[in-house]
Amino acid sequence: MAKLIYSIMVLVFLAACGQPQSQAQQQPAQPSAADGIAMASHSDSSENPSTGNAALQADELNDINKKLSAGMEELERKHPVKFLGVGSGGDHILVMIRRAGDFEKPLTEAEIGAFKQSLYAIADKEFPLKLDVGACCDREAGIAGKIKKIEDGRVLVLDDHKKNGNTDDPYAAWIKLTDDGKIVRSDGSGDVPFEALAEGIKVKAWFTGIMLESYPGQTSALKIELQ
Repeated sequence: MAKLIYSIMVLVFLAACGQPQSQAQQQPAQPSAADGIAMASHSDSSENPSTGNAALQADELNDINKKLSAGMEELERKHPVKFLGVGSGGDHILVMIRRAGDFEKPLTEAEIGAFKQSLYAIADKEFPLKLDVGACCDREAGIAGKIKKIEDGRVLVLDDHKKNGNTDDPYAAWIKLTDDGKIVRSDGSGDVPFEALAEGIKVKAWFTGIMLESYPGQTSALKIELQ
């Protein structure tokens, strides 16, 4: 994705996981399946940038982007969604969402269609839209390891079996639970309060899909599972 999109999307992410430790390291990584949230595109042919009504100028797309960014809270109140990001991609608008609350339940086509119409209403027109809808948590967790530290409502998880890129450092991430996130037991015996977490406990975590490229990484999680 274009860096312009990420520069806007990261603002949504920071609101979810808190201010990063290093202001110099705020480049978000591209969302991937390994992060635990799978993105599915819901753009139809009328919204394809190569077709008729999609031929909008860059300044028009920027204006639409501003309207959508300003209307995110209203849209989240009206629809069962949480924004993961919104930005302009040169010839289209990219919007990334997931279900709010019961986030493991996929959004229905009717819910997605109603959300699209609300986007057009806020923009006062139809526009070339790429709508990516995230689903959690039927893929591999973003991280599996032990809690190393707990601080300011976040947990530091280290995976000693996975390296950080091509370094000898273990893969590690500071993780903050989203407002609608949950902590569960792997045996399905019930939810767990954050206060029950402790250093040394083995966990898995499914991320929202954006990781700040500091070391350790910084992200927010929809689900933390105690092993």
